[in-house]
Amino acid sequence: MAAVREYSLVQDAPKKALEVKKAAEEALATAKECVREDGLTSLAVGLPSKVVAGTSVDFTLRVTNGTERTLTVDPLVFFHVAGEPRGEKSHVEVEWSNGAGWQALNGDDPEYIAHIDTMKPGEQSDVKLRMKVDSAAQAADAFALLAGDASDAYNPCVLGPMKRYDFELLPAGSKTGPADEVEPGRPGEDDDKRPDAAKPGTDAGPSAQGGASQQAVRVTATDTDADGSLAATGTSSAMAPLALASAVTVALGAGAVFAVRRRKAADNV
Repeated sequence: MAAVREYSLVQDAPKKALEVKKAAEEALATAKECVREDGLTSLAVGLPSKVVAGTSVDFTLRVTNGTERTLTVDPLVFFHVAGEPRGEKSHVEVEWSNGAGWQALNGDDPEYIAHIDTMKPGEQSDVKLRMKVDSAAQAADAFALLAGDASDAYNPCVLGPMKRYDFELLPAGSKTGPADEVEPGRPGEDDDKRPDAAKPGTDAGPSAQGGASQQAVRVTATDTDADGSLAATGTSSAMAPLALASAVTVALGAGAVFAVRRRKAADNV
């Protein structure tokens, strides 16, 4: 009878170990989902509310790490003029610089620029932007989308809030006077989207800070909550490594118990 009881316990041990392992794998998969971080902000500084055709304006993309973790950050930018067909040359050309020359945006899709290898909590980084408006441009509405995507030691996919800046294009020769600076607004229903093909950390140009680039996982999350703020998803940053370690420990322990009890049962026969 004692041998039967011991054998029953040995049979249950691998099953329980598999259950713990499955739970750990599910926790790890959850940790790999994109985590929303409202503290990771990307804001336009000096972007005017009205821009006249035939002129250019300089402004700044300011990325701030307001989180409590050190992040690897990829600023995300997109500019669009209402009514311009996709794939055709835009009347607006936007360039960015980290101090080592200017690089033009492709203009068709949101794209990552000025990769930042390391941003400690509280740090900020400025990226220079320059917008040139063709002299043939007519009156039109335009907008810019800015965000910061990142990764850290526990979350390979961290999304900062998307900000939308609406501004006006005016025909050449228009008199605007001192134009107010554009204030950020809520993104539209289809605005909060990340590139499907591009990956953070794979920008071909010079990074905003020195060091080797670190590639992050592609980000495609698009959720916003009812008031337009980005909703928090994911799980505790430490949960996945701890859960996985627990599963391995239990599995190893179960194997040891199985071997010992098997020998004991054999001795009692």
